[in-house]
Amino acid sequence: MEGSAHEGMPSRRAADPAIQITFLDLDRLQVYLNEDEGGTVRAIVRLPNGEVREQTIGPDGLLEDLVPQMGEARGPKLDLELGRRWANAEQVERPVVVPADQRQSDLVGTHSTSMLAVEIASWANRGSKPTWTKTVWLPFTRYLGVGMGTERTVSLPDGRRIGLAFGRRRHPLPGFAIRLVDFQMLSYDHRGSPRDYQSVVEVRPSRGQFEPFVHVTRLNYPLQAPFSWRADRPWLSNVAGRIASRLNPNQFKFSQNGWDQEGWARTRALADQGRLPRPFARFTILGVGNNPGIHVIALGGILMALGTPWAFYVKPWLVRRRKRKIVEELAATREAETDADSRGTTDRAQAPTPVGAQA
Repeated sequence: MEGSAHEGMPSRRAADPAIQITFLDLDRLQVYLNEDEGGTVRAIVRLPNGEVREQTIGPDGLLEDLVPQMGEARGPKLDLELGRRWANAEQVERPVVVPADQRQSDLVGTHSTSMLAVEIASWANRGSKPTWTKTVWLPFTRYLGVGMGTERTVSLPDGRRIGLAFGRRRHPLPGFAIRLVDFQMLSYDHRGSPRDYQSVVEVRPSRGQFEPFVHVTRLNYPLQAPFSWRADRPWLSNVAGRIASRLNPNQFKFSQNGWDQEGWARTRALADQGRLPRPFARFTILGVGNNPGIHVIALGGILMALGTPWAFYVKPWLVRRRKRKIVEELAATREAETDADSRGTTDRAQAPTPVGAQA
């Protein structure tokens, strides 16, 4: 150890490769088997007291009297017999059906523990039978390319190697790509629950329409891409771009949705030991969504909010008011006509009766 880390812990360097340290558990019996190219099997037996015995297993595959010194006081003597062996045997991976009473309800209906069989074949001539085949079972990979240990590599007879993975369909972002630059988990105290976590991501165009930029994405502070308000751009250009982006279906919003808790805990333990400068996350989970024309929808909502009281309260009140006014006008007209008729009758009653001329 030389010097000290920034937190006061001693810094560590790689151990001398010439020194190999192995832990030996002397509390139990251990048997190691080794088969050479000729098929001879040699057994190395390490007894609980630390004694090591070496013995070659005969053609009958029987290794007798593994623990002779234990005697009948500690238990019966142990023998080891090799079972059936196959030439060119190799370890394979395949799924196992879990009984119904042992299945986890939260995994039913998902791909979390599913596997997919893929057959790889090689032909010497087109149209002939394959000269080499291999079946590989691929476990489901939730996030590709982050070192989850679920991707498989197969070596072909001609020396080529291909990588296989079983995961979800990938949808590339139109015209740009994002890359995780850094990740930080902010806790309530030194080792408390997460208060906030944020991802520093870089947005880079795939066809050169805009300048790359770096954005910090937090829980309540999403990333808008590919267009983003920038201080070095003219204000009018920012406003025009903001309006156009709200109508563009290729404008996306990335909100912080999850993170690599397992990787963060593992690297934090290594950082506490001084083997890493700081903990880190292998990946971050961002929720992706787009809402083109959201302001048009918002305008429709505002019009509905204004139209509902208009249709149910204001308009009926105006109709009643207009109706009352018409009724009043009709009543006034009838009253005026009645007064006019009564005045005409009185005038006719008071007029002198005309007298005819006498002969």
